Amino acid sequence: MKTKLLCFILLLAVIPVLGQVTPQAPQKFSYQAVLRNADGTVIGNQSVEVQVKLHAQAADGAVVYTQTQTVETNQFGLVAFAVGGSSGFETIPWTDPIFMEILVKRSGESSFSSMGTTQIISVPYALVANNGIQGPYIQGQTVFSNGGGWVGTNRVMVADSSVVVTTPLGHDSSKPIFAVTNANGEMVMAVYESGVRFYVEEETTKGVKGGFAVGGLTNQVKETKSGEPIYYMNIQPTQV
Repeated sequence: MKTKLLCFILLLAVIPVLGQVTPQAPQKFSYQAVLRNADGTVIGNQSVEVQVKLHAQAADGAVVYTQTQTVETNQFGLVAFAVGGSSGFETIPWTDPIFMEILVKRSGESSFSSMGTTQIISVPYALVANNGIQGPYIQGQTVFSNGGGWVGTNRVMVADSSVVVTTPLGHDSSKPIFAVTNANGEMVMAVYESGVRFYVEEETTKGVKGGFAVGGLTNQVKETKSGEPIYYMNIQPTQV
């Protein structure tokens, strides 16, 4: 006589199986359940075949993945196994509603008995991240879209917007709100609560270009006979 089985789901939150930490989601997830006879007694310490069917869109929708494996119940009738890890799992349309049907066949039985179908919620949908766009990830760079793809750069760019730098209440007025430093880490410009300060090279060593200059937009391409740009105002350590 065929025994009717009752399957009580203990864990359908389906925890990802992590063999090791990888940048991609593992192509499987865990499942646990307790198997009982029709009278409620557990099916303990037995070998059973479990078949998993994943349906798309609805509980009776098209089967997009099937897997069969033999598992052992413990003394409490608990079975634990991983769903996935075989061909076809990577093609499951996780962006669609996915329903999982569990079927069980005990030793001596000729066919599987369906234990019911339940929609998979939340956790496995992280698998859809495998199809996401992966941009450059060079350390220290900012990634932006140029309209045709993702590009890494060490420049900060803001398009069609404005940048506002604010300070929290209680900000130490002796510290700059915003500062610019040179390659040596020396401050060349700083914005404080009280105003803006520019720092220039104190020594007039040959070849050192230190100072504060104001030039016109059109003067950016104009030069003096000595090859220096034309400025409206130029502050140097020795002259203004």
